[in-house]
Amino acid sequence: MYYEMPRVADPEMDGELLRDYIAYARENARPSLSDAAADELLTSYLELRNPSTGTVTNNGTRTISATPRQLESLVRLSESLAKMRLSDVVRREDAKEALRLMKVATQAAATDPRTGKIDMDMIATGRSTVDRQSEEQLYDAVKELLKERRGSRLQ
Repeated sequence: MYYEMPRVADPEMDGELLRDYIAYARENARPSLSDAAADELLTSYLELRNPSTGTVTNNGTRTISATPRQLESLVRLSESLAKMRLSDVVRREDAKEALRLMKVATQAAATDPRTGKIDMDMIATGRSTVDRQSEEQLYDAVKELLKERRGSRLQ
């Protein structure tokens, strides 16, 4: 009957300290990719680009789930993870974590709620393959119906 507000946990770090830390990291940390991190990113990117491991669409074809833009994002994310540690070097672990974060974000953004499958059309067009195909079928059916009606009026 009584509504009780849930207790909000105190932040682990003071807001001002966090702001200062971020400002310091932006100014002073300029991490560069280690060979191990670059190899990890390249290997992971090529794996994502491989059509045999790509995402299967509803019509059975496979889509490539990585673009050059996503590779650039992985590099920037890896560098950001190194900056958080105030490190001058991006480690392999940073690259692995960047890839994990990208996969989680992609899965969240590209999962078709009706099928539960990853559909890259959700990211590229904002619509799922199922929605697009349904709209195309409806369009074709209406077009066919109009052709039939036009033909019967002429006779």
